[in-house]
Amino acid sequence: MELQGPAAGEPGEDAKALLDQGKLLEAERTFEGVLELDPANVEARSMLAKITFSRGDVETALKWVTEAIERDDSVGELHYLKALFLMMPMINAHSPTPAPKTRSVSRRFSYAFIGIV
Repeated sequence: MELQGPAAGEPGEDAKALLDQGKLLEAERTFEGVLELDPANVEARSMLAKITFSRGDVETALKWVTEAIERDDSVGELHYLKALFLMMPMINAHSPTPAPKTRSVSRRFSYAFIGIV
């Protein structure tokens, strides 16, 4: 998935650079800016879903991935992410210790999940 349209240049690359530096909040804001320039951008929504999920905000992650699927339902990864996000409440309900919501996520985990590494 590549950034397309007016957002194909600098804003998307800036957001990816911020992710590379472990600056998830700044990257999130930059991807939101990409959507202001290109409201149909599927990759920005996908990345926002991954970022919000990585910090424990499953509801917002589900919103972003659902919007991405509505714009392009041919991307298999988006359907996988949606299934994962939908399963989280069930996984937590059956776990003796539910996964905590955190603002800080291991840099290594967030990079691997978001697909930087």
